[in-house]
Amino acid sequence: FFNNVASQQVKLALAKDLRIGDFMHDIITSEGLSDFERCFQSALRGDRVIVDRFVHVKESKHWFEIQYAPIKNKFQETIGVLFTARDISEKKQAEEEKNQYLLELEKLNQTKDKFFNIIAHDLRNPFAGILGVSEMLEEKLIEDNSENSLEYLKLTQLIQASSRSAFSLLENLM
Repeated sequence: FFNNVASQQVKLALAKDLRIGDFMHDIITSEGLSDFERCFQSALRGDRVIVDRFVHVKESKHWFEIQYAPIKNKFQETIGVLFTARDISEKKQAEEEKNQYLLELEKLNQTKDKFFNIIAHDLRNPFAGILGVSEMLEEKLIEDNSENSLEYLKLTQLIQASSRSAFSLLENLM
């Protein structure tokens, strides 16, 4: 037996009319028959089987989630199989789009990382130069020990502290 939705789905997926008394072997395409039999037999053994199947219907593509569920009597003996199918094409399309976005995001992330590494490398040399020159200037000002040199020494040390802080931030970025 089957309901109207099943009849419509078979007509959509297989372009066949479903009638009482039809055998599934006569309805299912030869390519899907062995898979159907395997899943059906598994359900007869008591297993619940869920598979996704791609079906070309006329000019469009459809994905179906097909379930094979054992039907049990009051003694928990399997006496049949309930076969259901539902169109999950929209879900599959959304998953495909999500995967495309994830790939795109990964590429963008790699590009960003490469960009940061280039910038960090290019900024490293000027900071090393500023630190080196400010250390030499500090040594000269300490040696001079005049009143003017003490004022310049404080400025030099401020330059060094700021440069070290920015250089440390740059190192952490890298």
